[in-house]
Amino acid sequence: MRKHTSNAWTQTLSEATLAARTGVCASVVEGSGPNHLRAFVEPWVAVARDERWGEGTSTTGFDTGISASMLEELRQQLMDCARHVVDLDWNAFAAARSGPLSAWCEESAQPDQPASDAYADVLKKGGWERVLAGHPALARLACVRQQLWCTAQRELGGRLRRDRALLERSFGEGRALGPLGAVHGSLSDSHCGGRSVSELRFGSGVTLFYKPRSLAAEAFYTRLISWLSATGFPYEGRAARDRKSVV
Repeated sequence: MRKHTSNAWTQTLSEATLAARTGVCASVVEGSGPNHLRAFVEPWVAVARDERWGEGTSTTGFDTGISASMLEELRQQLMDCARHVVDLDWNAFAAARSGPLSAWCEESAQPDQPASDAYADVLKKGGWERVLAGHPALARLACVRQQLWCTAQRELGGRLRRDRALLERSFGEGRALGPLGAVHGSLSDSHCGGRSVSELRFGSGVTLFYKPRSLAAEAFYTRLISWLSATGFPYEGRAARDRKSVV
C-alpha cells in the first residue's frame, strides 16, 4: 500500500505512464461518457485497480478487490478533471488529425478504424504523455484525485470490516450481510479530501448508505422525534437509523 505524501503524486504519475505505454487506453470499459475521454483516464484507473486491496485485510476491507462500480466512480471523477483539455485535443485530432498528437496520426490511423480507436492507439504511442506535458497541472490534479479516492475507499473498507458485526445486528437482524456487491459513490458533494456518501449493496439484499462523518446530528434528531412521539406531539417524522440504533 502506497504511503501518500506530498510527493506521492509523482509516483502515481510514473505508474500511470507505464500503464498508458502498455496499452490500457485501448481497453475502454463501456459506460457513460465519450470513449476518447474514458480512454484517456484509463491509466489512472488501472493503477487504482492494481492496488493491493486484498492484502492486509484488517486495513483494506476488500478481500476480493475493488468493485467495478467503485472504479466507475473514480473514472467519472477523473473524466470531470480532464474533460476540457482532452475534448479540445480530441476535437483537433478527429477533425484534422493535427494538434499535439500529429506526429503519430499517420501511422496509427487506418481507413476503416473508428476515430476513437485511432485516438486510443495514439495515446499508447506517446500521445498520453504529450498531452500531459502540455498541461502539467492536469497531470498533478488527476494523480491527486486518484490518491484521494484510494484513501477514501481504504477508509470505507476498514470501517466496514471493523463494524460488520454491529451492522449485522443493527440491519441484518443477526444474519450475515453477505459479500459487498455494488458500491455507488458520489451521492453527495465531496468534502474532507474527496469523501462523499456511498450506497452499499450486500449479497443478502440489504442496502446501506455510508456517510463518511459522524451521525451525531442524525442521532440527536432521532431522539427528538422519539421524545415528541412520547409526549403526544402530532408530528410524524422519519427517524434515521444508524449502526448503533440496535445493539
